[in-house]
Amino acid sequence: MNRLVLADNVTWMREAAEDPDIAGQVDLAYMDPPFNTGGVFYVGTASGGRARGEREAYRDVRKPPEYAVFARQVLTAMKPLLAVNASVFVHIDARTVHVWRTALDEVFGPKGFVNEIIWAYRTGGVARRRYPAKHDTILWYANGPGYVFHPEAVAVPSERRNHMRRAVSADGSAVRTIRSNGKVYEYPEDAGACPTDVWTDISPLNQRDPERVGYATQKPLALLTRIIAGSSEPGDLVLDPFCGSGTTLVAAQRLGRRWIGVDSSPEAIRIAENRIRIKNCGKGEMPAVFPVPLLFKEGLGVVAGYVRRKPLPQPLLEKEGRQTRYYLRMTGKQGGHSGPPLHGMIC
Repeated sequence: MNRLVLADNVTWMREAAEDPDIAGQVDLAYMDPPFNTGGVFYVGTASGGRARGEREAYRDVRKPPEYAVFARQVLTAMKPLLAVNASVFVHIDARTVHVWRTALDEVFGPKGFVNEIIWAYRTGGVARRRYPAKHDTILWYANGPGYVFHPEAVAVPSERRNHMRRAVSADGSAVRTIRSNGKVYEYPEDAGACPTDVWTDISPLNQRDPERVGYATQKPLALLTRIIAGSSEPGDLVLDPFCGSGTTLVAAQRLGRRWIGVDSSPEAIRIAENRIRIKNCGKGEMPAVFPVPLLFKEGLGVVAGYVRRKPLPQPLLEKEGRQTRYYLRMTGKQGGHSGPPLHGMIC
């Protein structure tokens, strides 16, 4: 199951809760939601500024009360999709960490909290009236006490063994030893250590990084690789309801996980689809994109494989019309589409 969905994520997740192939099946969810910056982000830029000819990726404009409601809606809609012991990672910054921490406590309970991970970096501007903001926060919550964690899968070179003695073990391999409470403990010389909850070894993508695909707010593949490798098993299902350029999906594919990516931006879906299909993520089968009346109740009026749930205001109709035209261009379909606009697709 690898699905790339162009849709409003809350609407889609509410419908997905009725699909037995998805409800209760998601083992890990990662989301990098809008940070409520008040800006508009465009394809081809990293900071949200617009260059000539660039297309809008998404708008990040909500009033604080609306943003709090938005956070609760996303988490509440997602919870029925999660497996009993699923992990949830929410990637935000200092502006909204309190909103998401409160919403996560409401939906998963304070006992669901596992870690507050600080991703610290050196890039960015210099502040004159405060300390420069040089970190993001990744909140890790678990849906149950049996969540997965594999510290050995995310081990990094250790610099904390200088106080240990070098020695040779009985099998002739190099080890470090330390005596504690009358016992001698051995550690392989080349063994790594589990990262702490402050990550300084993963750099954000600079403007000329070859990993960049032209999408604002793109996160480095190394960051998602660590999260998915450490908190899921091969074959697990990974969900990203704000999939953007598809970094989560690429990391999941390379690690042998199944994935679902959802985004309401046609530009995001275009970039993610190209990134996954053309580069093929290095491994795994990539099925073709095809239209389906996916995850909708009967009786809502299916036309050309799509569904309109209820009458929409004209601005939304125009927006969905643009999404439909984008989809028809991408799939090469010609004419015959006069019905409801695109709500989702699957691959």
